[in-house]
Order: sequence, then structure tokens, then C-alpha cells
Amino acid sequence: MRLGYSINSAVPATRSVDSHTNCLLERVRTATDAGFEYVQAGDHHAVSDHAYLQNVPTLARLTAVTDHVAPLFLLPLHHPLHLAERCGTLATFADRFELWCALGYNSEAFRALDVPLEERVPRFVETLGIVQSLLTEGFVSVDGEYYSLDDVSISPHAAPERVCIGASAEPAVRRAGRLGDAWVALPTETTDEIDSKREWFESEGGTEVIARRDALVLEDGERARNVAADLLQSGYRGWDVEAEYPLVGDAETVAADLEALTEAGVSEVVVRPMSTDHAVETLRQCGVARDLL
Repeated sequence: MRLGYSINSAVPATRSVDSHTNCLLERVRTATDAGFEYVQAGDHHAVSDHAYLQNVPTLARLTAVTDHVAPLFLLPLHHPLHLAERCGTLATFADRFELWCALGYNSEAFRALDVPLEERVPRFVETLGIVQSLLTEGFVSVDGEYYSLDDVSISPHAAPERVCIGASAEPAVRRAGRLGDAWVALPTETTDEIDSKREWFESEGGTEVIARRDALVLEDGERARNVAADLLQSGYRGWDVEAEYPLVGDAETVAADLEALTEAGVSEVVVRPMSTDHAVETLRQCGVARDLL
């Protein structure tokens, strides 16, 4: 079982941006020491109610303490040339680089960037193909539905180690099997749902399944459950207070959850700590849990 660390790029209202970035560096060091394979960062735009750290510059800074980065891009919101150039630059700072991508759903971001939401699927497919060509080929010519390039080249090149596609609905999971190396399941997918949807992914040629999981894991499992319950009751991510998909408890309990995910065909789990106050211990204890498998 491989572990990845999904950073929280949103800066809590109770913290300064400087304080948050310093905490991120500490957490990435902790995750690396605990045996996490890589650091992953998401992609949001037109965020108005809090500060948000964009993925490429943030991961570039974090390569000071990790050698494996995985930025996720909402592909319909990016021009493929600009995205490929940023990927090439980021990859020069890391020994290992992955390209993660998804459709996106926030209508406000699509409006702000003047991209029709109803075009997101064909834009996703076209953008992914162009980006992969730009990152691996000398000169690229494309006459697409949305973008046209005539003998365009970028440098530095950076063939991603793999392409990981986030998806949940059947057409999207099947698309991930056709176009990607790995399917990234939503953090709200139950183990049974992942096991069932995996058939769609594998029927299209996909092999690797990645589960996203929010987590609160402490040496004191009862305390972890109490803190997680308080967070859920206060509206954490809008989830039900009885939500079963977060990893909550002590290392031994969470090891059993990881084992269940393994049995459902999951090869790795991307962990996002639920609490900033307990993030460091959660990362350490998730590493312990993985070692118990």
C-alpha cells in the first residue's frame, strides 16, 4: 500500500498565510519521514472567502523537502500550452513528477474563466491530449475544436511518470480507464463503491486505483474519534456526522481500513488530514498504520 499526502491549500481564517506555509513545510517533512511516496496539491480558482495557495508554485517550494510531486489540474480551465509549460518547469525541481487531472464542477470558477460548464468533457479530452504531446514531443501541431497549434514546442520537456484521473460517474471512470494510468476515487466513495466502480475502470484498460481519504489518526484512538465527530458535527466539508469514509482512530484501527481498501483493489491512498492542529500526528500515525499491513 502506497501513501500520498494531499496538502490543504486553503489557508484557515485563524492562520496567516506565512504561518500556513511554514506548517506545510513541516507536514511534508513529517510525511516524507513517515514513508509517504509523494505530495499532491489540488486546483481551485476564484476563491473569495479565504486565501488559497495555487498548486504549481506551492509544490515547487515543497520540492525543498520532497522529491515526488503530483499537481492536480482541472483541465477544462487551463490553456494546454500554458499548462504544459508550467508542468515542465515544476518537473525540473522534482525527481519524480505526476500529472493528475479532473473535470471540475464549480460553476463560479468556470464563469470567472469564461469556460462554458457544458463544454468541460470535450475540453478535458482535447487538453489532456495536447498537454501530453507538448510534454513529450519536439513540435506539436493541432487543429482542435478549442485549440490550434502550429509547430509549437516547449522546453523543458517533462514526460509525467503517470497520468491520474479523478472521476466518480460511470462515463468519467470509464474515460479514466481509456486515457489515464490510474483512477482517483472521490474521498466520499465507500469501499464497496470503489470495488464496484473499479469494474468500469478496468474494463477500459485501467489498472491502478487510488483512494482519497480524509483522516484523523492519533495514538489515542478515542480522542481521534471525538475530535473527528466534533468536526463533522460542525459541518466539516458538509459531510454527514455518521460518514464512514474518513480514516479515524488509532494506527491499528486505520490499518484495518487500509486492508479493506486493498481488498477492494486500491493500490494507494492519498491522505488529507482533517485537522490542522492534529495534521502532523495524523501523518505519522498513518505511516505506522501502513507499516502494520
